[in-house]
Amino acid sequence: MRAYFRHMRLIYRAVCISLCLQLPVVPLFAGETDPAKPILWDEPPAVTLPESAFQVGMFQPLRYGLSDKIELSSHPILDFVIPNLSVKISHGENAGRLFAARYTLVYPTPLLRLIQKKGIGGIIAEDPTIPDMPHMVSLRSELLMSITLAEPHYITWKAGVVVAAHSGTLDSRTTIDLPVVYPRLAPYYNRFGLNGGVDFQGPMIGRLTYLMDADIFWLPGIEEDIFLEQKGLVRWKISSGWLLEVGYKLTYGKYPYGEQWHLLPLFDMQWLWR
Repeated sequence: MRAYFRHMRLIYRAVCISLCLQLPVVPLFAGETDPAKPILWDEPPAVTLPESAFQVGMFQPLRYGLSDKIELSSHPILDFVIPNLSVKISHGENAGRLFAARYTLVYPTPLLRLIQKKGIGGIIAEDPTIPDMPHMVSLRSELLMSITLAEPHYITWKAGVVVAAHSGTLDSRTTIDLPVVYPRLAPYYNRFGLNGGVDFQGPMIGRLTYLMDADIFWLPGIEEDIFLEQKGLVRWKISSGWLLEVGYKLTYGKYPYGEQWHLLPLFDMQWLWR
């Protein structure tokens, strides 16, 4: 029983930190909000929000269409503990393929210093021999390419690289060995990392749609260098401006304490307006 509760605490911590780090982000497009036009929640990730459109979720960032080709996103509340900004730029269509680039800047130091303590909320060990978390910043650059399989079913390929830098000393004992979190913080210790993946999405029955994806994270230079994640979502288009989604995320990785599989629940409510 104790082992069960320890496992559940690990999952709870992973979910909480991943939300703060803006990790399990599901890219959704909502289309135009003109009353004469239906709002679509199932455009591919290589499409940006239309100009002046907003989208936000319970656990998703606030997205804003700066123009029809540039989209900004950030967690406005979590910016107090982990400043972050993502910019997605549409590069249009070529030979039936949609292209976009996404750049994400993250400064996780305030959050990591907040959880570097003893007792409740302490995840990183507080030890007199371990220095405070230094200032750290990362920039992830990704390319997205969406292709129509059989409209409106889409496949999206994505590939990216993240580079990270920090000041002072970053002690290796401060790693957070939790699913979803570990492969995204590892580049701060390793200076860079690579990622790739594929998404499938399309309609099911009525207002139900699906999204399936698989992602790989490669962290060259460290022993725990390969991490896999697979996500499945069922999405219900409640109305033109509301979307409910439920699903799971399956993760695999080799952590400092050994290889592990984890299954995490996913839930979110999305809202769009313009």
